[in-house]
Amino acid sequence: MRHYLYRAKFLLILYILTAMLLNLGSMAYMKHLDDFKAFPQLTSEYAVGTITSGESNIKSRKLLMEATSKGKGDYLLAVQFAGIQGFAIYYTKSSCFSLSLKEGRLFRSDDFQQGKNTVLVNESTRRRCITKDGITYWNDGGSLFQVIGVYSDVDLYGDQSPDCFLNFCAKQLDDAIFNSFLYDAGQRTIPNLKVAKSFAENQSEWNSFRYAQIQSQAAEEFRISGTSFTPMFMMLLLTAVLIVLNSVSAIQGWLMARKAEIAVRKMVGASNYSSCCWIGKNLVSLIMLAFGGGALLSKLILEIGLSLPTKESVQLMFGIQIQGDTFFYGFLGMLLLCSCTAAITLWHFQKSEIARILACVQ
Repeated sequence: MRHYLYRAKFLLILYILTAMLLNLGSMAYMKHLDDFKAFPQLTSEYAVGTITSGESNIKSRKLLMEATSKGKGDYLLAVQFAGIQGFAIYYTKSSCFSLSLKEGRLFRSDDFQQGKNTVLVNESTRRRCITKDGITYWNDGGSLFQVIGVYSDVDLYGDQSPDCFLNFCAKQLDDAIFNSFLYDAGQRTIPNLKVAKSFAENQSEWNSFRYAQIQSQAAEEFRISGTSFTPMFMMLLLTAVLIVLNSVSAIQGWLMARKAEIAVRKMVGASNYSSCCWIGKNLVSLIMLAFGGGALLSKLILEIGLSLPTKESVQLMFGIQIQGDTFFYGFLGMLLLCSCTAAITLWHFQKSEIARILACVQ
């Protein structure tokens, strides 16, 4: 290990700092994507639409379900009724709505098919529910919904979760009024909605059917605004790039310390190509080792930030915990940045120092 880290300590420190910044940047990016979503179970492909129908609300719901069912694959449909801090949802498969419950169960197909007045609530809402004959009910202005599941008050990023998720097909919602809807079929979202719109245009009951992908300019009004994500993210990324660029001199120093080893390898028959591969392999090992240290450091910084009086700002920017995707994007970014810088340095060094060394031993 001592030989492996010889003259590499400064390079390792720079790579650890790079890994830390890229991990924090990845956390901010993932949190920013989550801010586009009405609730975390939606993918980044979901769309927001509006409908206007000349029929009653119950008929409008049936028309909406009929139109969206014309697409391919499984999907999730949701609407937000006035006066409710939550959503009424319908999905074709439970994997479309991967909500982790503290107790109870998710909606089943029979809930939708039979129009059961069922609801999922968070822990805070659960405390405000009433119990009759051993059954827990959520009271919505006199309308009772049976509580079948309870979930956490906060999501994976520490944001407040919706108060409830109602059965979209519940009979108690027959008189409720809605205009907008959320639709999510993953990568099939927009193609499916194009099919739904074509279907709606051929129905006399529809007055209008419009939609906009949430990441498009047309859906800008649906996005959460007022955060400083862009300048903060760019600052983290720029700092990481600057550190990587400054690692060029550290890589050169590390290579200079291995001139003798390169010469010995050449004397025993190693080619220029094999020497460069050996050096590249060591550099990749250093990058992977540094990333592990940087990941631990970024987690420590997050924990410290969440313990300070400014924890709300830290939570808004990064969330409350590191997700698996964060490590993947952070490592990918570090591998690309550091590998490009190292490859350029190696190429230059191979053309100068290594070439002279090899010439001396021939």
